[in-house]
Amino acid sequence: THSRSAVLRTGSLQWTRGGMEGALSSPAAAFLAPSRQVAHTGSRSHRARRVRAHLAGRLAQRQQDLVRVPLSSFDRWKRHVPKAPATCQSLTDQGGLSLPLLASRRQPQWRGRRSQLRVACLADDEEGTNAPPAPLLTTIDRTVAALELDVEGFPYRFETGKVGNLANGAIWATQGDTVLYTTVCCSREASSDGSFLPLSVHYQERLSANGLISRGFIKREAKPRQRDVLTARLIDRPIRPMFPKGLASEVQVLSWVLSFNGTHGAEPLAITTAGVALAISDIPFAKPVAGARVGYIDGQIVVNASDEKMESSQLDMIIAGTEDAVLMIEGYADVLPEETMLDAISAAQEKISEVCKQIKAWVEKVGKEKTAGVLNAAPEGLKEKVQASVGTEVQAAMQVGEKKRRGEMVGVLEERLLADLSDEETVDDDDNTVEEDEREGVYDKTFVKSAFKDLLSQTMRDLVRTNNLRSDGRGVRDIRPISCEAGPLPRTHGSAIFTRGETQVIAALTLGSTLDVQREDSLYGEVGSNFYLHYSFPPSSVGECGRVGAPGRREVGHGMLAERALKPVLPGLGDFKYSLKLESLVTESNGSSSMATVCGGCLALQDAGVP
Repeated sequence: THSRSAVLRTGSLQWTRGGMEGALSSPAAAFLAPSRQVAHTGSRSHRARRVRAHLAGRLAQRQQDLVRVPLSSFDRWKRHVPKAPATCQSLTDQGGLSLPLLASRRQPQWRGRRSQLRVACLADDEEGTNAPPAPLLTTIDRTVAALELDVEGFPYRFETGKVGNLANGAIWATQGDTVLYTTVCCSREASSDGSFLPLSVHYQERLSANGLISRGFIKREAKPRQRDVLTARLIDRPIRPMFPKGLASEVQVLSWVLSFNGTHGAEPLAITTAGVALAISDIPFAKPVAGARVGYIDGQIVVNASDEKMESSQLDMIIAGTEDAVLMIEGYADVLPEETMLDAISAAQEKISEVCKQIKAWVEKVGKEKTAGVLNAAPEGLKEKVQASVGTEVQAAMQVGEKKRRGEMVGVLEERLLADLSDEETVDDDDNTVEEDEREGVYDKTFVKSAFKDLLSQTMRDLVRTNNLRSDGRGVRDIRPISCEAGPLPRTHGSAIFTRGETQVIAALTLGSTLDVQREDSLYGEVGSNFYLHYSFPPSSVGECGRVGAPGRREVGHGMLAERALKPVLPGLGDFKYSLKLESLVTESNGSSSMATVCGGCLALQDAGVP
């Protein structure tokens, strides 16, 4: 055979082939066909030739034949078989194991044919009879549990146990002909200090799901497309707050669209499937999350309408939530009143709540116990101590209008808090180091920082709700100073500088022909857009050093927000036969830079004379 190596010892068998290892145990004897290494090590030995001839005569010509070897022959062979790595699995006495083996090329009648060789442990009793081998052992439970739902007349089916059983949680989801496979995994060790959640979400719409191949030079689907990045962000936002605070283990969510029906977008199903996979897994997760798409067609609110109907909709909004509340809203509308938007959110939340309740009941039956991950929980009473120590000063600092000065004041308060409550070494009046165990009321530095961060958030929220004040001291109806400059870049087709308080954007517009349409592969085939917006957020815009290069997920997402806001006011391609490329460079950021991009982009469009 082409088995890499083997070793025979009295009462046991160890084997290795490729990257697999296994073991067989028996009190009597074991057998494995000779590897090519046997021939190499003893090819010039008369004994080795006898061994090969002896074994070849006993190799079965049909699959699953049982080769029986008496114990008396074992001692003559074991000296000619090289040693193998240590075993990784042990079968019970008198057990059996099926090995996929390639027959030796020295046997012409077996050349090019795959065979199954049944390796058996034979126990010789006093009368010389052999006991039959025990049945094969299996370590993975592949029992499939399924949940079927009906959402607005469309059947959803979620299955676990079918594929991906080595992940912490895996779901095979179907909606008609759409098939989506999602896995969730959690590292055993802590990869952070618990002050932030190391969560990553990756989503991919494979073109093969709709029988397509990329038209570009590179056919392999590796780099995520813009649509994949945007959908991954849709999944990330609603599930992130459902993890317990202090989870320090890395969590990764992977989602693939493997089949696509072409009638309904996969975004709501992807959000729901990720929520189900996390709910059934052993990763700590509060409650199931589901998603829905809502539109406004012919004066009616429609949930999970088809893509064909959504083309005439005045609203296209993705909503995610639990059975109790809404977690995430993203979409765009064509100048709709506020009442219609609120009604659409309520209609979507009603459907989401129904789905989450059914998922929760199913998870109680098939879900795993939440035991994975490393949880760094903050000590009791720490938040109260932080509040009592710097609560008043934090409230005053948060009302300072200038960002740099406010940041400096907050930094001083944090340093003072760490000196008072953290477990770092300190020096007494006599310049002697005070050990941690000699101090009372001290906490880990990470917990102190996390508690201080929570205090900042809570203080900002209380200022708005109780005092009607923003974080810089403005009222809820006050706006920051705004200045606009058109045409600062003389050689561009259109440009503008928009400044709102300490947020500033430089926008530049370039006009092109219909050949400059942005084309991209998708599950719907090759799609093109004559208007596209590129948003850039360098680290200098917040006074920091950082990575500069390809746009990150945040830049892709914020650019799409601004692009969707400007599209409804642009002329159609039939009236204005130009491609429009709008670039936004954020130079200062102390507020919503994506909305500043909308304002600056609108000025650049007008500067270029776009109707």
